[in-house]
Amino acid sequence: MNLKENPFAVLKASPRDNRHILAEKADEASLLEGAAAEEALAMVMQMNRRIEAELGWFPGTDPAVCETFLRYTEQLKGGASIPVPSVEGLGCPLAQANALAAFFEAWPDSRPELFVGLCRSMDRILSQVTAAETMNVINEDRIGGGWEAIRDESVLFDPLESRLRELAQVVRTRMERIAGDQDMTEMLCKVLGTDIDRQGSVARAASDVYILRIHDREEELRTQITEKLSKNKDGKPIASQIEAMMSEIETWGGLTKPLRWAAGETKNHAEKICHDMRNCIVQYCNTAPATTERRSLPIGNQIRTVTYQSKSGAFRKAIAYSKQLADLFPEQHQYVEMLRKDREMLEQLIRSEDNMVTSKLINGR
Repeated sequence: MNLKENPFAVLKASPRDNRHILAEKADEASLLEGAAAEEALAMVMQMNRRIEAELGWFPGTDPAVCETFLRYTEQLKGGASIPVPSVEGLGCPLAQANALAAFFEAWPDSRPELFVGLCRSMDRILSQVTAAETMNVINEDRIGGGWEAIRDESVLFDPLESRLRELAQVVRTRMERIAGDQDMTEMLCKVLGTDIDRQGSVARAASDVYILRIHDREEELRTQITEKLSKNKDGKPIASQIEAMMSEIETWGGLTKPLRWAAGETKNHAEKICHDMRNCIVQYCNTAPATTERRSLPIGNQIRTVTYQSKSGAFRKAIAYSKQLADLFPEQHQYVEMLRKDREMLEQLIRSEDNMVTSKLINGR
């Protein structure tokens, strides 16, 4: 239920209005709204249905402030450029969240930075919504209109949870309006790259839209990658195979980048791919054949030459692969550290070989 459809908006009424005032406002509204006014009146008169209307409105808020927000959203939809009312005038976090939901619907798609800001604000505000505070402000409104107060906050648990899901759905609906896949990827990265709770309802709503958008491509690509990694797990992968797999992993990593920072299935898939690819790089180092190298050094009037077997070329490639893998999965802190140590070890082996060859040249062996 959006603001425009809320019974209090239809009746141009307040939760603090008594039965007599509501009936009068329903008569006035029926001239324009017809049956909608009758349904709105019935909803706010029945206590078991009234809760839904109250939770979707501005609990604990002065009617003049409510009118300001209604006017603002209507003018914004009409294309007017007007100052944003302050949410500080709203009576509780739920009232603020309901106002933000209207902004999601009204603010233009041409201003994507506004969407990011709204997501951050909605996430922060929803984290402050409690059944106890919501019950208190609703009861203040009810007492003002002579209505029966809610006696136990448990009465609000289910309808409040339903309303919070609706507010998250507003985020989802707005996210679905992003047409281009790349635009959606960038938008989700911006939303999740803020101080938003990645496990919260706002982040999940935005992420769910993205997951549905990429599902088939992600699954197909991940299947290809895991099959190739499995085949090379105990084999002798060569550089071209490593590079081909790394290219596919890079594509998969770009596709899943917005989702991998939050705990969940995608992060688990990333952990397995990172683990298996690291093992594949290690296997490449262990099984790569040594190549015959020759190095010369002028010593006095002589040119001394040493011929030796070396794996430095494979080690250097492995260092590059390791760095690329770590850069692709920065959220996998454990493996990023392992990969860093792998590179240090390989660099030490290269230095040791270089020192050994230099020693042989100098000593004439």
